[in-house]
Amino acid sequence: MQHGVADGVNITDVQKLALYETILANKQVVRTSWDEFLDRAKRAHQIFLNVSEEYLKRSPSVPRAVTARGVADGATSSSNS
Repeated sequence: MQHGVADGVNITDVQKLALYETILANKQVVRTSWDEFLDRAKRAHQIFLNVSEEYLKRSPSVPRAVTARGVADGATSSSNS
């Protein structure tokens, strides 16, 4: 199965449109809007950050200067200066 990200479809060729509709009907392609894609990406990243932070809290061997968000505790990165 392939995933495609698009807000709309504008296929004007009748044969290509028929083929596209067949592919969709056979669930060979799943179409997702950009808004849905962005929402899923944000949720996945937030879950990753939450799990990473929980791991750091429970792991005494990880230096405290490292955080799941990539910035040292109590310090600023050079890109934030």
